[in-house]
Amino acid sequence: MACFVFLCDLKTEQECLERSLFGTNVGESHRLHLSRVVVGDQLLLYNIETGMLRGAFAALTACTFNIEPKAWKRTRRSFPWQVRVDATSAFAKPISADELVRHVPLTATAVGLLPPSELTQEQTERVLTELRRANGA
Repeated sequence: MACFVFLCDLKTEQECLERSLFGTNVGESHRLHLSRVVVGDQLLLYNIETGMLRGAFAALTACTFNIEPKAWKRTRRSFPWQVRVDATSAFAKPISADELVRHVPLTATAVGLLPPSELTQEQTERVLTELRRANGA
């Protein structure tokens, strides 16, 4: 089972959570990583503005084109490659970038510090342990 990181911001995070839907646009991250999402994979949601990481969510679908074509339209954004997620296993409290960087390297980009699109098994275990700790589990 793989673990993938989807990105959001303050305008898109709530819609991702309300719709139980993560999305991405076509680009290198989608081509190399997110297009490989399959049912059962673990997914994390990283807010690029707050530096908070939520998860872990379970993929209910593969990364498919336009599961909900109208998603994110009110934010005037387009994320046509989408994954339906199960939030029942996600922890209530996210972890911060300061906590995340202890386990996963963050890369400086034009939009801020970003985690990799796909985590190794060791990174996944460390991040999940950090999420459990933050949630008293």
